[in-house]
Amino acid sequence: MTGATDAGVVPEIFLDEVTPPPRPTPDDWIIRKAAGAMIDNDPHLCGDDETSEDLGLQHGKVITFSRLYTYPNATLTIPQSGDWRCDPPAPEGAAYVMIEDEPETFSDSVGELVANYIDLTPGDAYTLIFYSWVDEIWSFDAVAGKFTRGAA
Repeated sequence: MTGATDAGVVPEIFLDEVTPPPRPTPDDWIIRKAAGAMIDNDPHLCGDDETSEDLGLQHGKVITFSRLYTYPNATLTIPQSGDWRCDPPAPEGAAYVMIEDEPETFSDSVGELVANYIDLTPGDAYTLIFYSWVDEIWSFDAVAGKFTRGAA
Protein backbone atom coordinates (compact mmCIF):
# COMPACT_ATOMS: atom_id res chain seq x y z
CA MET A 1 0.00 0.00 0.00
CA THR A 2 2.16 2.75 -1.37
CA GLY A 3 1.95 5.95 0.63
CA ALA A 4 -0.30 4.39 3.26
CA THR A 5 0.12 4.87 7.00
CA ASP A 6 -0.85 2.05 9.37
CA ALA A 7 -3.26 3.71 11.80
CA GLY A 8 -3.94 0.58 13.90
CA VAL A 9 -6.72 -1.97 14.32
CA VAL A 10 -10.37 -2.08 15.41
CA PRO A 11 -12.38 -5.23 16.16
CA GLU A 12 -14.54 -5.83 13.10
CA ILE A 13 -17.69 -5.90 15.26
CA PHE A 14 -17.12 -2.19 16.00
CA LEU A 15 -16.93 -1.04 12.36
CA ASP A 16 -19.94 1.16 11.66
CA GLU A 17 -20.80 4.81 11.02
CA VAL A 18 -19.24 5.54 14.42
CA THR A 19 -16.04 3.57 14.84
CA PRO A 20 -13.77 3.89 17.89
CA PRO A 21 -10.24 5.11 17.27
CA PRO A 22 -7.88 2.33 16.14
CA ARG A 23 -5.33 0.97 18.60
CA PRO A 24 -1.81 -0.09 17.58
CA THR A 25 -2.28 -3.86 18.06
CA PRO A 26 -5.07 -6.36 18.80
CA ASP A 27 -3.55 -6.85 22.28
CA ASP A 28 -4.32 -3.20 23.05
CA TRP A 29 -8.03 -4.15 22.95
CA ILE A 30 -7.71 -6.78 25.73
CA ILE A 31 -8.99 -5.93 29.18
CA ARG A 32 -9.14 -8.23 32.17
CA LYS A 33 -12.16 -8.49 34.45
CA ALA A 34 -13.04 -10.89 37.25
CA ALA A 35 -14.84 -13.12 34.74
CA GLY A 36 -11.79 -13.25 32.44
CA ALA A 37 -10.37 -11.46 29.43
CA MET A 38 -12.54 -9.60 26.95
CA ILE A 39 -12.38 -7.11 24.12
CA ASP A 40 -12.62 -3.59 25.51
CA ASN A 41 -16.26 -2.56 25.11
CA ASP A 42 -16.02 1.09 24.11
CA PRO A 43 -18.68 2.86 26.23
CA HIS A 44 -18.97 5.61 23.60
CA LEU A 45 -20.39 2.98 21.25
CA CYS A 46 -22.53 0.97 23.63
CA GLY A 47 -23.48 3.40 26.38
CA ASP A 48 -21.98 1.18 29.11
CA ASP A 49 -19.10 -1.18 29.78
CA GLU A 50 -21.04 -4.39 30.44
CA THR A 51 -19.52 -7.66 29.27
CA SER A 52 -21.07 -9.02 26.10
CA GLU A 53 -20.90 -12.64 24.92
CA ASP A 54 -19.44 -11.41 21.63
CA LEU A 55 -16.61 -9.66 23.48
CA GLY A 56 -15.57 -12.41 25.91
CA LEU A 57 -12.26 -14.13 25.10
CA GLN A 58 -11.65 -17.83 25.58
CA HIS A 59 -8.54 -19.75 24.53
CA GLY A 60 -8.51 -20.20 20.76
CA LYS A 61 -11.32 -17.72 20.07
CA VAL A 62 -10.89 -16.26 16.61
CA ILE A 63 -11.48 -12.53 16.24
CA THR A 64 -11.41 -10.51 13.02
CA PHE A 65 -9.69 -7.16 13.40
CA SER A 66 -9.76 -4.52 10.68
CA ARG A 67 -6.55 -2.60 10.11
CA LEU A 68 -6.94 1.01 9.02
CA TYR A 69 -4.58 2.44 6.44
CA THR A 70 -4.76 6.18 5.83
CA TYR A 71 -3.42 8.11 2.85
CA PRO A 72 -2.51 11.75 2.24
CA ASN A 73 -5.51 14.06 1.95
CA ALA A 74 -6.47 15.81 -1.27
CA THR A 75 -8.55 18.80 -2.26
CA LEU A 76 -11.69 18.35 -4.34
CA THR A 77 -12.55 21.48 -6.31
CA ILE A 78 -15.98 21.93 -7.86
CA PRO A 79 -15.65 24.67 -10.51
CA GLN A 80 -18.49 26.97 -11.55
CA SER A 81 -18.47 25.14 -14.88
CA GLY A 82 -16.64 22.11 -16.17
CA ASP A 83 -15.37 18.98 -14.48
CA TRP A 84 -14.36 18.59 -10.84
CA ARG A 85 -10.68 18.26 -9.91
CA CYS A 86 -8.95 16.21 -7.21
CA ASP A 87 -5.47 17.47 -6.31
CA PRO A 88 -3.42 15.41 -5.82
CA PRO A 89 -5.20 12.53 -7.56
CA ALA A 90 -6.69 9.74 -5.46
CA PRO A 91 -3.82 7.63 -4.08
CA GLU A 92 -3.28 4.14 -5.45
CA GLY A 93 -4.49 1.52 -2.99
CA ALA A 94 -7.08 3.69 -1.22
CA ALA A 95 -10.37 1.79 -1.15
CA TYR A 96 -12.58 4.57 0.25
CA VAL A 97 -12.95 8.32 0.24
CA MET A 98 -15.08 10.83 2.12
CA ILE A 99 -15.25 14.56 2.67
CA GLU A 100 -13.53 15.47 5.93
CA ASP A 101 -15.95 15.37 8.89
CA GLU A 102 -18.83 14.22 6.65
CA PRO A 103 -19.03 10.40 6.97
CA GLU A 104 -22.29 10.30 5.01
CA THR A 105 -20.19 11.07 1.90
CA PHE A 106 -18.39 7.69 2.22
CA SER A 107 -17.73 6.40 -1.33
CA ASP A 108 -15.61 3.92 -3.24
CA SER A 109 -14.13 6.62 -5.49
CA VAL A 110 -13.99 10.37 -5.95
CA GLY A 111 -16.17 10.06 -9.07
CA GLU A 112 -18.81 8.16 -7.10
CA LEU A 113 -18.67 10.74 -4.30
CA VAL A 114 -19.19 13.63 -6.75
CA ALA A 115 -22.02 11.80 -8.55
CA ASN A 116 -23.89 10.87 -5.35
CA TYR A 117 -23.37 13.84 -3.06
CA ILE A 118 -25.79 16.51 -4.27
CA ASP A 119 -24.80 19.19 -1.72
CA LEU A 120 -21.47 20.01 -3.41
CA THR A 121 -21.40 23.74 -4.14
CA PRO A 122 -19.79 24.99 -7.37
CA GLY A 123 -16.85 27.23 -6.55
CA ASP A 124 -16.13 25.47 -3.26
CA ALA A 125 -13.24 23.19 -2.32
CA TYR A 126 -13.45 20.17 -0.01
CA THR A 127 -10.81 18.21 1.88
CA LEU A 128 -10.93 14.52 0.95
CA ILE A 129 -9.88 11.74 3.32
CA PHE A 130 -8.65 8.49 1.73
CA TYR A 131 -8.41 5.18 3.58
CA SER A 132 -8.64 1.38 3.43
CA TRP A 133 -9.70 -1.30 5.91
CA VAL A 134 -7.97 -4.69 5.68
CA ASP A 135 -9.37 -7.64 7.65
CA GLU A 136 -6.95 -9.75 9.68
CA ILE A 137 -7.68 -12.98 11.56
CA TRP A 138 -6.27 -13.29 15.09
CA SER A 139 -6.79 -15.94 17.77
CA PHE A 140 -6.63 -15.46 21.52
CA ASP A 141 -3.99 -17.40 23.47
CA ALA A 142 -5.34 -17.52 27.04
CA VAL A 143 -2.05 -18.91 28.44
CA ALA A 144 0.01 -16.04 27.03
CA GLY A 145 -2.84 -13.54 27.49
CA LYS A 146 -2.45 -12.15 23.98
CA PHE A 147 -3.52 -12.55 20.37
CA THR A 148 -1.56 -14.48 17.76
CA ARG A 149 -1.93 -13.94 14.01
CA GLY A 150 -4.14 -16.46 12.21
CA ALA A 151 -6.70 -19.03 13.28
CA ALA A 152 -5.78 -21.35 16.15
